[in-house]
Amino acid sequence: MKRNQIALVVWCCVCCIWIFSFAEGKDIKSLVKDLGSEDINDRNMAVIDLGRIGAPAVYPVIEALKSGNSNARRWAAEALGRIKDPRATEALIEALEDQEPYVRSNAVKALGEIGDRRAVEPLLKLLKDPTYGLSGTLPRALGQIGDTRAIVPLLEAQDVDHSEARKIHSFARETVKAFKLMGNSAIDPLIKVLNEGGSPHQMAIAAESLGKIKNKRAVPVLTELMNNSEADPFVRFKTADALAQIGDERALPPLIAGLNDKNKIVQRFSGPN
Repeated sequence: MKRNQIALVVWCCVCCIWIFSFAEGKDIKSLVKDLGSEDINDRNMAVIDLGRIGAPAVYPVIEALKSGNSNARRWAAEALGRIKDPRATEALIEALEDQEPYVRSNAVKALGEIGDRRAVEPLLKLLKDPTYGLSGTLPRALGQIGDTRAIVPLLEAQDVDHSEARKIHSFARETVKAFKLMGNSAIDPLIKVLNEGGSPHQMAIAAESLGKIKNKRAVPVLTELMNNSEADPFVRFKTADALAQIGDERALPPLIAGLNDKNKIVQRFSGPN
């Protein structure tokens, strides 16, 4: 190794040591205290440094999550998401009932980062909580955890009557991303939804998700749905798009037929996108 390469390696090592010593230079107690600071820079640095320290900081940060200071609780939840230690799961589940929306939101995100399946049922309860609403953080967290128990409740939540169209659209988009994160484990539950039927919105999201996962096992049910001219046009155009994304030759006949469909949107998504 050349002398300048050795010098570069040494310099990098020194930098790494400096970074971690800086994080630990302020003790954990002081960093936890900073979570409740009025200064946003202090709070942000505390979250970052506690995340770097990791496991040794878990229990002190859990204590901050129970603080009377809402700032401390909010940023403690975020710090626990960075630490990603399952020992924080129970405390974060309790934080889902916090009165402060930002605390609940950060607790949801943290539970997603940790990925502990104990959080699935408590997270699903929030779908029916009018004080939380259809936040995109919920499907995102459930997708990260990857438990297929969430599939049907997430689909059913699409039909809840909400006045904010933008929020519904965001929730649907995040639900599709969540199912994509679940990958092949979501295939059979989603196929079952299409076989058994549901609302047009539910079936459209199921079809779109199968297209994103791109598993060819979904082709027969999608083809059958595409061939059903009586099916909802919204569902059929999502189905056409899904078949095109999967790219299986078995999808060619229904897609070619879709080019002459009476619905203009179905025509559009049956052709090259």
